Amino acid sequence: MSVTEAMEEGEEEQPNLGDEAEEIGNEAKQVEEEYSWPVIRFDVPPHRAYHFCHQFRTPSNPNNFLKGVKWSPDGSCFLTSSEDNTLRLFSLPENGSDHHESACDEDSYAASIVVSEGESIHDHCWYPYMSASDPVTCVFASTTRDHPIHLWDAASGELRCTYRAYDAVDEITTAFSIAFNPAGTKIFAGYNKCLRVFDVHRPGRDFEQYSTIKGNKEGQSGIIAAIAFCPTHTGMLATGSYSRTTAIYREDNMELLYILHGQEGGVTNVQFSKDGNFLYTGGRKDPYILCWDIRNTVNTVYKLYRSTETTNQRIFFDIEPGGRHLGTGGQDGLVHIYDLQTGQWISCFQAASDTINGFSFHPFLPMAASSSGHRRFGIPESNEDLSLGISGPSSQPQKLSLSPAPKRFKRNHPQKDLPYDVVEKIFSFLPIKKVVQLGTVSMRFRNSWFINRKLHFDEDFAKGRGREEIMWILNSVFRHHLGSKIDSFRLYFNHDGMESKAESWIRKSVKKGVEELDLDFRQGKEPFQIVSDLIDVESIRVLKLSFCELHLPLKPKGLCSLNTLVLRKMPASEGLIQTVFANCLLLENLELLHCSKVFHLKISTGKLKRFRELKVVECTDLSSIHISAPTLRSFFYHGYFSKLSFNGSLPQLKDVILCCPPARSCLEMVRTRNLLLNLVHVACLTVSSTFLESVFNSSSLKFGVDPSENPEMALGRRHGSQMKGGDEELGLGFAPVTRSLSRKRILVSSNTESSSPSSVLRTPLKRRCGEMVEEKAEKSMLEAMPQDILIRILCGVDHDDLKQLFHVSNTIRDATLIAKKSHFAYSTPSKVQTFRSPLDPEESSGFDDLQTPDAPKQSRHFRSRLRGRKLSGIAIALFSSDEE
Repeated sequence: MSVTEAMEEGEEEQPNLGDEAEEIGNEAKQVEEEYSWPVIRFDVPPHRAYHFCHQFRTPSNPNNFLKGVKWSPDGSCFLTSSEDNTLRLFSLPENGSDHHESACDEDSYAASIVVSEGESIHDHCWYPYMSASDPVTCVFASTTRDHPIHLWDAASGELRCTYRAYDAVDEITTAFSIAFNPAGTKIFAGYNKCLRVFDVHRPGRDFEQYSTIKGNKEGQSGIIAAIAFCPTHTGMLATGSYSRTTAIYREDNMELLYILHGQEGGVTNVQFSKDGNFLYTGGRKDPYILCWDIRNTVNTVYKLYRSTETTNQRIFFDIEPGGRHLGTGGQDGLVHIYDLQTGQWISCFQAASDTINGFSFHPFLPMAASSSGHRRFGIPESNEDLSLGISGPSSQPQKLSLSPAPKRFKRNHPQKDLPYDVVEKIFSFLPIKKVVQLGTVSMRFRNSWFINRKLHFDEDFAKGRGREEIMWILNSVFRHHLGSKIDSFRLYFNHDGMESKAESWIRKSVKKGVEELDLDFRQGKEPFQIVSDLIDVESIRVLKLSFCELHLPLKPKGLCSLNTLVLRKMPASEGLIQTVFANCLLLENLELLHCSKVFHLKISTGKLKRFRELKVVECTDLSSIHISAPTLRSFFYHGYFSKLSFNGSLPQLKDVILCCPPARSCLEMVRTRNLLLNLVHVACLTVSSTFLESVFNSSSLKFGVDPSENPEMALGRRHGSQMKGGDEELGLGFAPVTRSLSRKRILVSSNTESSSPSSVLRTPLKRRCGEMVEEKAEKSMLEAMPQDILIRILCGVDHDDLKQLFHVSNTIRDATLIAKKSHFAYSTPSKVQTFRSPLDPEESSGFDDLQTPDAPKQSRHFRSRLRGRKLSGIAIALFSSDEE
């Protein structure tokens, strides 16, 4: 990187104000009015003032290179980003404009601030009102991969705050570009197909999100890689996308104004002219910078060439403070200067022997900073690895080819070509089955599974393989494994007669710090015995055991980091559960699936501050459950109804799922009803239909009705006022009763006021064995709804079902007619009516005039039905006489 100094016009004839300047009043105001931007002479090559190289290259990272440079708004320093995930700040000396670089190639001076990020740096920007005299404003922002936006202190290098954006699954998402608005109050960040706006004064996860894609798939798609604001405070901002488009928005409401097409590659840099009337855009693998007149965006004004045809690297350009010239780098190591008024090339100078990826003018001095470099790959240090060979038989014309020596093809280990840590990190993200498949694709990856971290020999892996084959694979993997760590180990194996083998595999994975341990021995005849010292380690975070017998001491030494515990088809005694709760203080999830010897399950999490989820499925020996967990959020229970009680309030319990068969006794019915009374504060309650049947049966028992004698009341039907206050006290807003085993999600509210019988949904009456069931005079909940809501519901049914709805009741009939006229008249395709519709008795006379399409015209003679009859027999008195 270098800082160059340009020659100003009239530099030899600087006027000496002398005593005249001292006699002017209001010195600050007069100096500001008389100051003008320096007119730079680009016909004279600039000289290098400062040079920085060696502090970027270290023995551990010899291929490091710079990715960009930006001057601070006050011109006191400049900021660089490099491939080693580091931001370096260089302060400009006080006599910077008078300094001249010496002949030596050493660095001019060291960086004053060095900030290390965790991942690759995508973008960085300065606070627009940054001033070295005001430490509060000395900040800059940066965005890196898999990290939030960071705001750094430019004076101390400390992190001031972060701005975090989360996606739909509540994971941190990365910004690809950032920029402060001209007022300095907000940070605009570019993401994939959206923009997020953060308030500078409110760090954290509060943000406003604006999608760049509209509902009709119009707008700007792709990753937003560049953001720029209009410098004249017109309230416009421009965004560049990898979809080769540039969009212009309004800052206040993010209204899309223009979409500019024409870039050959993804747009990586956008910048407004100083007067705000023109916009300049540049992209990757695109040799032209396009100039757009935002007052007329039909075509480009002109194109500026630069050498960027074959690079994906982001190449920054900049406009001088006077707004007359533009400078940009390229792959040829030259900085090209263009006149923005004419679009003509002015001059160029050699800034480096490598790619110039960053170029920035000083805010008010005739100086500029440039950064250079690109990613390189290792090449042989000597010519011994290359050989000149001759291929082709002697009877044919021979051709010469330069090819690697045969010894280069003997690559049994990929770490010979790449650093060991790089290869280990790449293949640690893949399961071992995928890594082994890669070995069949290329010889380079044949032994890549030696350092794999995810050893998944689960049920999917065991399909189609015998036990002897699985044993041979496992022995080979653990014998040749060279990695220092194993993240997860999953085993699905028949351990009968091979307990020592299985135990040795588990010990080897535990020895390498395994975090997820999933052992499934359901293929065996007897449970697998797990002694305490086998898994009593601190590294295990997720423990899943199937068909095992776990023996833990009262105070285990390890398992302090255990986060999730899943026990399946194994004994889970009360002592084992209490030992886990007493020692695993970081436990969040507990699942008991088809476990035995669970008689009285007591969940008491007094010391556990992170316990969130509890799942109990088909534990046949379970007779009672007692839960005392203030931090519990989700509870799932499947099986026969047990005595379930909650000690104290569960304020964080939000989701409860109950899947139970019908109650087998009156006592279980009453327990079911009392359980719902304890769950009135739960936001979402999901139950099975059989569970709902038990709820209504308990309501019938409360009023002295025997379900065997009156099955209709046992099913929850309303009979006058006998059921008043039955399930209203349970807080059930809607509970459809059916014999199916599917789950129903119902709303539970704390409102215990009883509602009128007319506001309750009544079970539809059915005909059984040809016997007519007498209709009740009371209205159903559907009929009791307001007519406008009922019409909305009927608009969602199929058109073919209107005929059946027409005969339900007068209320439904009236709503059906209105819905037919308002909704189905335009949303349903028109049909040729050949018969009279029973739904339109009022308009049935109009159907007599309908004729078959394209048929010959026929004259119809309507025959009167009264012809030949005596009219006196059917005459009526239209007006009553006074005598009557």
